[in-house]
Amino acid sequence: MSMQTLETLTTHTRVARVDLLPPEIEEGRRFNRLRAGLALGLVGVLGIAGAAYAITLGHVDRAGEALAAEQARTSTLQAEQAKYAEVPKILSEIEAVERLHADATAYDIAWYGYLDSIAGSAPEKVALKSLTFTVTPPSLTNPPDAAAANPLAVPGVGTVDITGETTSQETVAAWMDSLGAIPGFSQPALSSSAFAKETGLVTFVTSATVTDDALLRKQ
Repeated sequence: MSMQTLETLTTHTRVARVDLLPPEIEEGRRFNRLRAGLALGLVGVLGIAGAAYAITLGHVDRAGEALAAEQARTSTLQAEQAKYAEVPKILSEIEAVERLHADATAYDIAWYGYLDSIAGSAPEKVALKSLTFTVTPPSLTNPPDAAAANPLAVPGVGTVDITGETTSQETVAAWMDSLGAIPGFSQPALSSSAFAKETGLVTFVTSATVTDDALLRKQ
């Protein structure tokens, strides 16, 4: 037999493989391969689940931190609010004081200015002895029954009573005219006028209604 024939036989000869193992062995091998694949799949699933849990845990941590920060901010705001809890009460008290002040000064009159006006308007021979200013609310100065009794009465906020001396009744009349010409005074009236022979002087008592034009808030 030649070498060429041997090469040809070697080339074309196929080795038949026969599996002599029992079928149970092959089934076991396939089961082991399947179990290994399932194990790898389970590991992958667990890895994905772990990653998802880590991400979720991170979100939860950040949400918890945000909640804690908001709670701290709320506590700070509540503490700041507590500082101003008395503000409405204080403002109410201030308003009450302002109302009382407004009521107390509603009928304030610059009497010092009127003293100058009275003294400056008096005739030369008139000597003023006393001045009495009385301020009362209009409801007391001009009650309804008084208005009915004297419809010509001028509403006022008070009265001024002046006592003085002069040399004649004519001077008293001139004094009455000058008193009625002072702004804020109205309806001058003569209460009494008496001449004393011993002194040669006339003692008089006059009065006038103080109108609201005399009030400081009207000036």
